[in-house]
Amino acid sequence: MLESGVGLLAASSLDGAALVLGGIALLFIGGEFLVKASIALATRFQLGPVTIGLTVVAAATSLPELVVSLIAQQTGSTDLVIGNILGSNIFNIAAVLGIGSLIIPLPSSPMIRRFQLPVLLAATLLLPGFLFLQVETGATEEIPRWLGAVLLVSLVIILRQTLSWSRRKSEREVATQIEKEIGEQPPYQSLAPTLLLLVIGSAGLWYGGTLLVDGALVIVAALGVEEGVIGLTIVAAGTGAPELFATIASLRHGVAGLALGNIVGSNLFNLLAIFGSAALISPIPFPLEEWHINLAIHAVATLAMLVLISGRINHRVLGVFFCLGYVFYLIYLSAST
Repeated sequence: MLESGVGLLAASSLDGAALVLGGIALLFIGGEFLVKASIALATRFQLGPVTIGLTVVAAATSLPELVVSLIAQQTGSTDLVIGNILGSNIFNIAAVLGIGSLIIPLPSSPMIRRFQLPVLLAATLLLPGFLFLQVETGATEEIPRWLGAVLLVSLVIILRQTLSWSRRKSEREVATQIEKEIGEQPPYQSLAPTLLLLVIGSAGLWYGGTLLVDGALVIVAALGVEEGVIGLTIVAAGTGAPELFATIASLRHGVAGLALGNIVGSNLFNLLAIFGSAALISPIPFPLEEWHINLAIHAVATLAMLVLISGRINHRVLGVFFCLGYVFYLIYLSAST
């Protein structure tokens, strides 16, 4: 009887792992298509590399997190939503930025140093601050619908300011680098193939997100692992694959500004667009006692990025620091389960 139970457990785990791997593959392919289409659109409208990374590419590579979180929210798996967003942001900073920094230095533009990173830190601190206030006042610990709407409106304002900044001469001067550094020619000359690629990429992200959530829930049921931990690790790494791909691809083509813009912009999208959209579906229960350590790690990682990217630390030292930090984070998660 025991052997039969173990066999069923193993079979369920393998089924879940197959779904997760299939989901990650579709997310990776869909993210690749969307990144290429986004670069083509940005080239067409003559945006600079940093602006492309902060807006078009960041939105495209954040779609997996959005899809997974909305599906999980609709199924009532709120821990998976929270774990996915926090885990993806930590993955972006520690793993993606770490690996990117090991390859070449990631230059920080004035727009990132003076505007985007401070705004990202403020958004990062807003959530634990709001939850702490709820604890102190005895209110229910959750992200209500009205706060979700505020987060989405805030994102629109930030994007508008980013595009306004991009109209400055320095950004216009580097806009022509895209055709030279991403490739000899723009990925697509006409709009129709680009829009088709966007549709294909979106479909890949949607079905990949569905498979990933289904597989994660199967693993949760089979192994008894908490949904939050699955969200912080497997799902976060899976949905972070497009950011990792976009970073490596941009570094390979010499557009380092796009890589850093993608990381910062993706984290902003995750916090504001995804938490905001999920909260509009239904309020997100967010017990501070259960999530305070991961919230603290998330805030420390964001602060470290703000301080270290603006400094003069050797890029390989920076890469080792972030990568080791992510390894220790995974060890902590393993020890806490």
